[in-house]
Amino acid sequence: MKHQRKIAVINDVTGFGRCSVTVALPILSAMRLETCIVPTAVLSMHTAYPEYMLHDFTPYLPAYIDSWAQRDLTFDGILTGFLGSEEQIADVERFLEIFGRNDKAEGGQPRIVVDPVMGDHGKIYTSYTPAMCKAMRRLMPYADVATPNVTELCELTDASYEEVMAAFETKGAAAPIWGMLCRRLSDMGPKVVVVTGLPQDDQILNLVYHRADDRLSIIAAKRVGTERCGTGDIFSSVLAGSFVHGATEEEAVALAARFVSTAAETTQEFGVDPKEGLCFEECLSMLTEIDPQHSELLDVRTPEGEVTGMVVTREVAHRYGYLHGTVHLWIYRPSQDATGVDVLLQRRSENKESYPGCLDISSAGHISAGQAPEDAVLRELNEELGLTPALSELTFLGTFMGYSSGHFHGKVFRNHELSYVYTYEKDLDPLMLSPDPEEVSEVCWIPGSVVSKAAQTRDPGYCLYEKEWEMVLMGITSRKNCKDGK
Repeated sequence: MKHQRKIAVINDVTGFGRCSVTVALPILSAMRLETCIVPTAVLSMHTAYPEYMLHDFTPYLPAYIDSWAQRDLTFDGILTGFLGSEEQIADVERFLEIFGRNDKAEGGQPRIVVDPVMGDHGKIYTSYTPAMCKAMRRLMPYADVATPNVTELCELTDASYEEVMAAFETKGAAAPIWGMLCRRLSDMGPKVVVVTGLPQDDQILNLVYHRADDRLSIIAAKRVGTERCGTGDIFSSVLAGSFVHGATEEEAVALAARFVSTAAETTQEFGVDPKEGLCFEECLSMLTEIDPQHSELLDVRTPEGEVTGMVVTREVAHRYGYLHGTVHLWIYRPSQDATGVDVLLQRRSENKESYPGCLDISSAGHISAGQAPEDAVLRELNEELGLTPALSELTFLGTFMGYSSGHFHGKVFRNHELSYVYTYEKDLDPLMLSPDPEEVSEVCWIPGSVVSKAAQTRDPGYCLYEKEWEMVLMGITSRKNCKDGK
């Protein structure tokens, strides 16, 4: 029998102004999660409006929680948001003690995301007292993931907001202070700390810290327009939903950041007041078919091939031209051509995000974040052509730095890649191959001299680098000479 996942959301209910439960419920429902609400307050509109009405739900929370406990309810995920008093924080701690450590659910103990909504831009919200800020720390031991912004990170770790932002101004996300503060917060309990909303030029950075291996990575997204109320609630809702669906923390953050950017772009078309938040309703279709592998993540690399620690989605890498790793495999066979070889090329599917319909390298693809090139080349060869050779059958020639740009399907495409280049001598019948039709529409042998001319003249029917082809041809010739004893 199929199991529909359930998530409990502890937050206020705001009638007007997109924030808290008003955004969490439709987003998590679109992600196919049964969303169970624990209301901490009911507001006519959020507190950025001067005329709001607020009804505090604190007196009712114990009985509310008890009624769920009596039904022995279980959840696959729990998301906590804005809390209005020290007493409420104690109630939420009790909720997490009852439901957060319950392993009776089909998937075991729920995945818990604690969003410590306490302030922003270096200032704690006026409704938060020093005692409440201290009490928020009591929720940290229950969190799988904590999602503070910089203000909240500093408050929870007794750090100076001004000093932290000064370090960011000079050294960016590479400043050692980020690892130190994330480690300090993680020592309170969260396995993963996600620091949200760091603005840098035309990007928003989100830092992801893993306590298990003391690792800090960076997820970048496009920065769009002005700041808007409720953005953090949208981000944490998407993150929690994808996390419950089995995504890694980086995948969850990447999807959340991409959804916020897309919603911001859409909102600009409507021209709504920033207090009304993001018009995310127009973009919910992005979330209806969630899969743990929804966002391909890539390591940003140095020209020498070292990973920088920054991780971006494939979409962001191609929008901004971040240097990332790829694998290029050239399949060839000896022939009577002037170059001595024929080359197996694939024709890219018309659905490809770039260079649709063009003849391309035999097999090529991205190196996923944390993946080794040799694993990536074997994966791509299997996925694209259905071939499964041993790694020992391939010849590694070295790396090649390539850059290309263009407009495809109405979008800017910048491809800055450090390619790990391989060759594979194999006389294959193209009709016996099983290419993925989503990736490849045709596979054919092309004489090496034709490939040389196409690369030299930058034939628009091909997407090849001339210098890389020269490198490949030289490698093939060198290997042939070695085999011939020359």
